[in-house]
Amino acid sequence: MGRPERYVKDQLSKNLRGKGIRARGFVFTVGYSGKKFEGLARVLTENKIQVLVDVRRFPSSKYPEFTLESLTKELHKLGIEYVHIEGLGGFRGGYKSYMGQESFKAAFEVLLRVVRTRQSCLMCREALSKYCHRRFIARKLLERGFKKIDV
Repeated sequence: MGRPERYVKDQLSKNLRGKGIRARGFVFTVGYSGKKFEGLARVLTENKIQVLVDVRRFPSSKYPEFTLESLTKELHKLGIEYVHIEGLGGFRGGYKSYMGQESFKAAFEVLLRVVRTRQSCLMCREALSKYCHRRFIARKLLERGFKKIDV
C-alpha cells in the first residue's frame, strides 16, 4: 500500500532541490575567495543556512568583511549563527595526519553536534573545496552519513 521509505526520502530531496531547502543529512561548503560579503550572504540565505562554521585555523583575513568579528556581526543581522572551530583549521601539507590527533577528533565532535541539529555550511578561504582542507572534513562527514554540497 505505502511506498518504501527510501523512495519517499528520495522524492522529498528531489522536491526540495532548487528551492533553497535541503533535507537533513546535507552539509554545505563554501570558499569566500573572489566573493564579496554580499555574495556569501546571498548563497547562505538562498540555501537556508542556519550556521556558518568557519574552519580556518585563524579567522582573520586581508578582507575586513571576512574576519571573525565582522562575520559574527553581519551574519547575526541575517539570523545566521557564526561558529569558529579552530581545531578544524588547515595545516599546510599535513592535514591527513593531523586528523588522527585528539585535537582534531574533539573539534570534529563539536562539528557533528552542530551539523546534526542545524542546516550548516563549512567556510574557508579557498574557492574550490578540492584544493582545500574542507574536502577532508567533508569526507569524514560522508563516513557519518552526510552528503556535501559545494555552493
